[in-house]
Amino acid sequence: MRVEQNKLLTSLKNGMEYLDYIPRTIEEAKSGLQVSTLKVHNAALAELSITKLVNDTSLMCGSEWPGAIIVSTIDRIISQYWFLKIEELAYIFQRGAQGFYGKIYGSFKPSDLLDWIRQYDTGERVEYFQRLNGTYKEPYEKYFQELEEKEAQDLRQETKQMTKKFEAAAKAKRKIDNEN
Repeated sequence: MRVEQNKLLTSLKNGMEYLDYIPRTIEEAKSGLQVSTLKVHNAALAELSITKLVNDTSLMCGSEWPGAIIVSTIDRIISQYWFLKIEELAYIFQRGAQGFYGKIYGSFKPSDLLDWIRQYDTGERVEYFQRLNGTYKEPYEKYFQELEEKEAQDLRQETKQMTKKFEAAAKAKRKIDNEN
């Protein structure tokens, strides 16, 4: 992977275009360079790549944003999501335009685009790393685990209540025995 990144950085320094395809899977999207790394080696190319993605996505979604809006959106993406890869952004924007992150109502706004990134970052990306680290649990597994925990908690609560009742009954019986 490091060799591929070095080759990529060399091509970037020579002015070659960075992103020439849209990743189809999250695994493909994770294979590129972080926005921050790309910006360090070729800031103009990083901004140009993101600009092209943002502009193409806004047009694909039926909105043409003024240049100032695009620049401000790009600045927010670079400052808030510097750890993502350009490929991930392409992946997110493609899936968002297909309705994966929810339907677009009315005109397409920068907040919609940023919301797609947020949903990806807190959903698919987290799940990807959990699967990679072996800590991912399928939704039904989480449900059953939560159900088991709740049932165990309810059982502990019932046991405490029964113990209190038993102790109260035993105390009452001792009192009656002492009186006789």
